Amino acid sequence: ISNMGVTPGSSFVAKSRVAKLKGDSVFVAFGKTIRILSLEGVQKTEISFTEEEGVPIRVDVWDKYLAVVTKNGFLRLLDISLRSPRIVVPKTDLKMPNSIITMIRVNCVGTKVAMLRNIVDSSGVQQHDNQL
Repeated sequence: ISNMGVTPGSSFVAKSRVAKLKGDSVFVAFGKTIRILSLEGVQKTEISFTEEEGVPIRVDVWDKYLAVVTKNGFLRLLDISLRSPRIVVPKTDLKMPNSIITMIRVNCVGTKVAMLRNIVDSSGVQQHDNQL
């Protein structure tokens, strides 16, 4: 990286399989929460998910919107431009049994969330769903 004129300003350890970087914030899933951290790893705020929703498995951030899909198939869309995130779309059950969300993206005005998913057949094999 230093050959390209970029040097790290700081570093920290955050063990998670779900993370997104936006501006001066890092959005990291820890259990049933998403923690919004500074680039130094200092927690700014936290968003909690219920037992029913489950743990966050996919996250996308665009402009002032945070989209989250949980393991139990719920979608949440939040406005993160304020000190305390505000719910734009309350928890929504995607009702997609036998499927796995592989990617989500929210548009810049928070009106649409795109998703890719795989269908899991009876033998456990995943196939891309082109009907979503």
